Amino acid sequence: AAVLSQALGVSPADLRFVMVDCKREALLPFTALPHTNTFTWRADEAAAVLAWADAEIQRRIDAGGQQSPRLVIVIDELRTAIASRQASAALDRIVSVGRGLGVHVLAATQHVDFAGAIRANFTARIVGPVVSGQAAAQASGMPGSGAQYLQGAGSFVMVAGGVADRFQGFYM
Repeated sequence: AAVLSQALGVSPADLRFVMVDCKREALLPFTALPHTNTFTWRADEAAAVLAWADAEIQRRIDAGGQQSPRLVIVIDELRTAIASRQASAALDRIVSVGRGLGVHVLAATQHVDFAGAIRANFTARIVGPVVSGQAAAQASGMPGSGAQYLQGAGSFVMVAGGVADRFQGFYM
């Protein structure tokens, strides 16, 4: 739903998706979108894709504000995609510098045991049901988010700007 809502009514000339789906299942239907620039399902190719996006950020910096299409890097299972040191370093730079240059990251993971700039620079988080208050605080980045009380079946907590809001999601 997040991918489709971004593409709706926006020309592929103004928005490009780069997709990394190491499980080869969740993002496959989006390859048909004209906005999809790159799609990979191999973890070893994820490092090259992220290095390309990092180079794109440098190109945009060097271009000095020249108009470029918005680039959204969509990653399913972040932990697998950044398993290599090179992929992790590239993503670290992308999330640290990219937002201001029109390069954004939308990532999903079942494991939030990574730290540093990558974790700190995901300014909004959507969290599904978790097993404990500690897991809720770790996943949301905010103690007391309430994710441990979610019942499942589409229940989520979104944390942005230090505020936790509960909502009911849907499957598209």
